[in-house]
Amino acid sequence: MAFIDSHLHRLVLVHDCLVIPGLGGFVCNQQPARFDEAANELVPPRRAIQFNERLLHNDGVLAHAVAVAEGMPYAAALQAVEEEAAQLRQTLHHQRSISLPHVGRLFIGENGATQFMAEAELERLLSGFGLQRIPLKPVVRPVEETPVVAISTPVRWPRIAAAIGLPLIAGGMWWMSATGEVDALSLVPRWDRPAATTAYAPAAPIELLPALADRQGYEAVMDHEGEAVLRFDFEADDLSPEGVRIWVGDAHAEPATPEPAPALTWDASAFALVAGAFSQEANAQGHAAQLATSGLQPEIHRIGALHFVTVGLFTVEGDARAALAHVRSVGHEAVWMKRL
Repeated sequence: MAFIDSHLHRLVLVHDCLVIPGLGGFVCNQQPARFDEAANELVPPRRAIQFNERLLHNDGVLAHAVAVAEGMPYAAALQAVEEEAAQLRQTLHHQRSISLPHVGRLFIGENGATQFMAEAELERLLSGFGLQRIPLKPVVRPVEETPVVAISTPVRWPRIAAAIGLPLIAGGMWWMSATGEVDALSLVPRWDRPAATTAYAPAAPIELLPALADRQGYEAVMDHEGEAVLRFDFEADDLSPEGVRIWVGDAHAEPATPEPAPALTWDASAFALVAGAFSQEANAQGHAAQLATSGLQPEIHRIGALHFVTVGLFTVEGDARAALAHVRSVGHEAVWMKRL
């Protein structure tokens, strides 16, 4: 009996992840409503279904459904599902394409990877039921033209006269001051007067810290702001806790160790490296324990009815892809990247 064909369509509609052992897994991702700029329409939210041939670990959903519906033990149901999956995989490699009733078609693409094309009826059921695309019409507002009124600007003769007369007046007064005819009323100082000098000379800067660095027996103290300071008593010419603060810092303390950045969470991440998705938490814990023995650091995240086993969370796609390549290079080919 074709157990996969009988139960696959019903299970895909109610589960976000469904694995066919030995063949691959179907993953449904929620897509929010969006605006189609090309068609100028609002697109309702929907669920997009994809097939991933790297999901090979049994999550128990299909075998459990077959066991309950057919009234048979779980082990026998799992064996029957695995045998059908092996036949489907063999047919796919020979005929390059297989059809799954009411679900879609699996075929091998030009790059050798298994690809999936869902049936139109399945996509309609997964999309927002009863929600249609909403066409939008652009709002055209009439442009009101403001008449341009020419304003004649009167010629400002006083400003022109001031611009011409002030330089002439200033030049004449400077000439009279240079000849000695005008002194007290001159706007320009006389250039023939000798420059006044002063006997004041600034003292050489006092280098306190190099001289105090050789002194022993005095430790920096902490002030009320939590900073290490040095204080100097100028009357006693020595360091003193009661003196004037001359240095702020911590010359004796070790540099503070920066606190490690907080670990990323599922909600704060944009990409996750998924090693398995299970409906049973015990299966997820067992798979995580196997990954931990190989040197990875798995984490279990419960999203809806699934328990995702991840080996890395990232916010940058380039970092996630580099980590994915490294994990696969050490033997974990089934790990895949999920966009959150």
